[in-house]
Amino acid sequence: MEVNSFKKRILPKTNTKRAITIIALLGLYMVAAHLLTGTSCAIKSTIGVPCPGCGLVRSYLSLLTSGWREAFSYHPLFAYLPLFILVWIVKRYRHGSENPRWFILFARGSLVLLMAVFAVRMILFFPHTAPMDFNDKTPVARLINLIMT
Repeated sequence: MEVNSFKKRILPKTNTKRAITIIALLGLYMVAAHLLTGTSCAIKSTIGVPCPGCGLVRSYLSLLTSGWREAFSYHPLFAYLPLFILVWIVKRYRHGSENPRWFILFARGSLVLLMAVFAVRMILFFPHTAPMDFNDKTPVARLINLIMT
């Protein structure tokens, strides 16, 4: 298989300049958010509440240094993400931009699983255990604090 054929099947057609601009702006936002609020998560650095993916980066970093147990404690679905990406690549290679029924069901099931795990984590660990803790340095949290005092 040629490289160009692979690119056409797997990678969608995009405007390269626009994509680079978006990635650069997201990168700048993440750096600024981390410097100002202590986290680079877009949701947690804006409103203070963790997102369903909070802990994934820490999970992969701890997998490299500490092992599976600590990685699982940061995000229980850390091992599911590579599986999802692999299934998506296979789908793109075999079906192009079409979404066959099996993939739609898989994606919906993955979303339900992610939201269920998020709900359990919020019930058990919010707001006292990282990464499910509340970030009081965010603009929204500061505004609420200003209104309440």
